[in-house]
Amino acid sequence: MKFRYGLVLALASLAASGAMAAGVANGLIATGPASGFEVFGTSGGPRAFCGAAEYARSHLGAQPADRVVLVRPWGPSPTQPNRRSVGFALQGPQAKTDWGGGIVLRTGEYGVGQNRSVGHAQLLCDDKHRGFNEDDDD
Repeated sequence: MKFRYGLVLALASLAASGAMAAGVANGLIATGPASGFEVFGTSGGPRAFCGAAEYARSHLGAQPADRVVLVRPWGPSPTQPNRRSVGFALQGPQAKTDWGGGIVLRTGEYGVGQNRSVGHAQLLCDDKHRGFNEDDDD
């Protein structure tokens, strides 16, 4: 009940600011254009990439090979006072980088520039692929 009330308040806050907000997978909220959008409701890791991919696919028209790129780690939202978010941008398949790491497991293990294909990041929305970071807050 507390979570649903918080989700309603968050959507109302985004709507009042004039931003287009959308509920995405696993109770997350995302808002913004392809050039720079925010995911609220998580401190990062696979859950943030999941939310970014779902938003990119359903609201920005992304294709599975397009990339969601981390542009700002979890921190104060540049658009919502007193809120925290993770910043992403949607880029084409050419944005793939060779950063030499496996799948991101915790907030501190990734940084600006790391990215996933939309198709791969959507797999992170499945509970059997996550199994961690379930207690994230925004």
